[in-house]
Amino acid sequence: KKAKFSEHQLVSKLICPSVFLKHVGKGRPHKRFLLCSRDFKEVRWAATPGKLNTMGAKSAKVCDLKNVRRGRQTDVFRTSYQKGADSLCFSLVFANRTVDLQCISQAERDVFFQAFMWLLDKEEERRS
Repeated sequence: KKAKFSEHQLVSKLICPSVFLKHVGKGRPHKRFLLCSRDFKEVRWAATPGKLNTMGAKSAKVCDLKNVRRGRQTDVFRTSYQKGADSLCFSLVFANRTVDLQCISQAERDVFFQAFMWLLDKEEERRS
């Protein structure tokens, strides 16, 4: 049975910086802080929380978000040098890249998966 989170809980998960292991193809995963901008238009990640709102942050546009996948299903996860447990991982699938993340627990992974699914639903409503 999956836990149901309130919209408020999901939104606060998205807009507060959280730390993940970000997997990269053919390399070691990096610790990264990630959040969604308050207007829900951008996902940003950086090596430190202080860099999230600077030019030092990398980002992807929510309008390019196509899918959110549970587990280790992407090419990046297949070639990453560290095999995170399937139950801890999820991927944000954007039009031109994936952002492949590992959480500290399955409970964390489940709430982030639901939060980004909520974000994708909101974006699809906005597109239609």
